[in-house]
Amino acid sequence: MLNPLCSIIIAAYNEENNIRQCLDCLANQTYENIEVIIVDDGSIDQTSSIIHMYVQKYSYIKYFYQENAGALAARKMGLDHANSEFVTFLDCDDEFHLDTVEKSMKGFEYDEIDIVLFDLCTSVDATNESFKKFDYFTDKKIIDGKDAFINCIGQWGMHGLGIYRKDVFVKANNRYLKENNQNFVNNDEVVTKLSFYYANKIKLSDAAYLYRFNANSVTRGINKNYVFILENTLIFEEICKKEEVFFNYNQVLFDDIRYVYYILRKWHTELPNKKIWISILKKCLKYITYNKLSFKNRLRFFRIYIYINILEYFEN
Repeated sequence: MLNPLCSIIIAAYNEENNIRQCLDCLANQTYENIEVIIVDDGSIDQTSSIIHMYVQKYSYIKYFYQENAGALAARKMGLDHANSEFVTFLDCDDEFHLDTVEKSMKGFEYDEIDIVLFDLCTSVDATNESFKKFDYFTDKKIIDGKDAFINCIGQWGMHGLGIYRKDVFVKANNRYLKENNQNFVNNDEVVTKLSFYYANKIKLSDAAYLYRFNANSVTRGINKNYVFILENTLIFEEICKKEEVFFNYNQVLFDDIRYVYYILRKWHTELPNKKIWISILKKCLKYITYNKLSFKNRLRFFRIYIYINILEYFEN
């Protein structure tokens, strides 16, 4: 396999402050056989104008527009237009090193490798000058897909940033879309886990991905839609049951409920949609098999139940 095409998909929404840096790192990649597919998710700032300057300069940068529908729909459009056997994704506020694609693509020299993961380096603060490397669950460089999947249930033993064989990623994405096409929080993580499950082998590379601190990111500060992470937990568990993958569903769901409950207590005075949070939490608690919880978690269950019912009373 000699320098196959790699498609880099970018979902952009109001990224005028980040898009130049993002596209500059791609325009200077040492791996030349790439196509950059940018899906503008209904931006209302100067994002589109900036992208078009790059489109005019670089023939391999392609621009597509959709009315604001969220990252899930944008990535689906990007996949539909990708012409290669290999795909990857880059957030506008993040960055590749100039040799990131080249180093990663070398990992596909063996047919059994379906995913090559980047060396994820996360910024430690807003200066974006110091980065901390992701700590995997293993020291192995080649990992069985099922092992990666198991070590991402209820934890993140692997991150999901890398280059995928398109057919593996599309299979996972379509399996998820069969159950849900809404723009819930954490869509990408569910698809990543399913990709691990469908993959044969996964290789860990030393190709850097810089995950930058962005004060304006939806993952920072108050996110009124964060509660929908629970909807994705339910979807993920339903898919796994249909695929006959078994794990402790009860504990995984309860752990996610506990975390969302913690966030609700932290943010509740500022949330404009508390009733939605209460409704989703109450729905998820009904899925919990109380008798399978430890004594400590039973007490936590009652604490959560009482809190959201009191909060519901005062909201009504």
